[in-house]
Amino acid sequence: MRYKGFELDPSGDYQTFRRLDMGPLGPTQTGGYNQSFILAGTGTASDYMIIQDSFFHNLDLGAGIKIYAKNKLLIEDNVLAHFKDTNTVTNIEGIALKGDVRRTTVRGNTIYDVPQKGIGGNMHDTTTREMEILYNCVYNASITAIDINQDGMAGVIHIYRNTFSGTVQVRNTDSSDGPFYFSNNVIVNRDSGTPAGSHIYHLSVSDPSRVVRSDNLVGYPADNILGSGCNLTSGYLSYIGTHGHLRSVPLNAPVPSAPASLTVN
Repeated sequence: MRYKGFELDPSGDYQTFRRLDMGPLGPTQTGGYNQSFILAGTGTASDYMIIQDSFFHNLDLGAGIKIYAKNKLLIEDNVLAHFKDTNTVTNIEGIALKGDVRRTTVRGNTIYDVPQKGIGGNMHDTTTREMEILYNCVYNASITAIDINQDGMAGVIHIYRNTFSGTVQVRNTDSSDGPFYFSNNVIVNRDSGTPAGSHIYHLSVSDPSRVVRSDNLVGYPADNILGSGCNLTSGYLSYIGTHGHLRSVPLNAPVPSAPASLTVN
């Protein structure tokens, strides 16, 4: 592949992609950095797109999945990994949610080793709203694990039961944006956040009430909440099934012990 795997016209409903193994791709610099394994273009939004159970790997520049103009979209149970940036353009994302993306579910994806953003996109339209981002595992994303509301236009987004090892960022938010709900996530990073101790970083947020937090398990890397990848350490196994992306205790997991230095926001 030179710089795109699939480039889709936005007008078709029921576009379905399952069980793909795509990579490598790039580096080829294109206008708007639209190099992607799957690119859904701009136009009148279509319905019921599915991207599921696929492996996207070894991307060099662009986004693994880049989506414009979709309604009732499902991105589920994919792995996006081993991206790089040999041209040091620093425009690389795992999943990029762009303009006019409505009623979208991003669920159960694993994203790691990405030089910029795990989950991002400019979310550039007031019709970009009513999203659920849940049960995802993001780690080793060099700039942000997740970046919400880049262009200050997104509507309501629910972000819950994810594991984010890295910066969680909300941008450019005033009283007309969101609300953005963060609940029951595991968040580990070096940012104290706003308010202090939330570990959710605000950038140009004039109305912090639009960022709503509930029962997140948060801390610094030194708190030893996470081990390798998105796995909870033995002291925090009791939070599996209630916080973060894991829904059940892995087989042969050690018996949990009482957590130490726990902070819940």
